[in-house]
Amino acid sequence: MKLSEMNNGQRANIVEMDAAGLEQGLLIKLTAMGFVAGSVVEVIRRAPMGKGIQLRLRGSDLCLTPALAARVKVA
Repeated sequence: MKLSEMNNGQRANIVEMDAAGLEQGLLIKLTAMGFVAGSVVEVIRRAPMGKGIQLRLRGSDLCLTPALAARVKVA
């Protein structure tokens, strides 16, 4: 399943991230924030009009675009 397909309140473990086509700087930043295999991520809520997804990862809240969240595989 993709992170973008999760519902509010769901938790899952990150399996992998599709890094094809991502800028090197963005990939480094996402990795530093905790988007690595084995991390637990929780969907808090979705922004109106589908513009973003609020997540909790390693005790921090952050927001990703649905397109970027679709690159993260979870289980």
